[in-house]
Amino acid sequence: MKRITILEVKFKKIVFFDLSFCPAEEFKDLIEKFFEFVRKHEKKSVRLLIDLTGLNYIPTDVMYINDRMKQVNEFLKCQAYIGMDGLKKVLWHIFKKNVTVETKIFDKNECAINWLISC
Repeated sequence: MKRITILEVKFKKIVFFDLSFCPAEEFKDLIEKFFEFVRKHEKKSVRLLIDLTGLNYIPTDVMYINDRMKQVNEFLKCQAYIGMDGLKKVLWHIFKKNVTVETKIFDKNECAINWLISC
């Protein structure tokens, strides 16, 4: 299953990072691949969609991704999350202080994509 893909919608490119139902033991490796991928883009150019549906993670990974997110903010134009429920919404408050781009949380993929192509 390919976890990092480019979606092209209405002539706009969206980086789709699919973490849905990702096993905890694969999480860190996927995060590293994602950050390497994003850093290849121009600054302030990446429209990002992340699916966290059913994500399994180890609590120490939360701080790891928080630190890594600081390093890619400059490449992001805007970002949207889907699949945020329960504890993930609580953890979002940890991340959001490091986010320097417009970010929204959506229940549906289509709504997130429509918002991303408009930003």
